[in-house]
Amino acid sequence: MNAGKEMCEVLKSMRKKIAEQYGLVYEPTECNHEGSCQGTCPRCDAELRDLQRQLEEKDMVVELLKKVKEFEGM
Repeated sequence: MNAGKEMCEVLKSMRKKIAEQYGLVYEPTECNHEGSCQGTCPRCDAELRDLQRQLEEKDMVVELLKKVKEFEGM
């Protein structure tokens, strides 16, 4: 697996953990991209924006990008 694909899986795992932690609906889409990638894409970004929107609807202030960086440090 290339580094970009590994990053994609790590980020997907982080989004899943965040959704579970805050009681959000998260239905990740399977990545069908073949070849090398950078680890994120418009679809991944849309999933992150959707989680952020759900948090805002619950009047929860959580900076997801900051949260992702916390998970990276684990």
